[in-house]
Amino acid sequence: MTLTDILLAAWSGGFTTKSDLARTHATLVGVASSEGYITTKLLCSEAEYHNVWLITVEGLRLLEHLNDNHQ
Repeated sequence: MTLTDILLAAWSGGFTTKSDLARTHATLVGVASSEGYITTKLLCSEAEYHNVWLITVEGLRLLEHLNDNHQ
């Protein structure tokens, strides 16, 4: 599992904070979150959070950059 895999999972519908993916790869999820690539914050709210990790704009930019470098 790589950081890219975590971002792709967050982009393709997300994964819950207590999912097997989140538990098994907690360090990568933590890195992705700390770097601002994934979030549980609701897009339409400044103060509401939920239990699903979703990709952020920064995460999408990173995926695009990684994709451009592999083509």
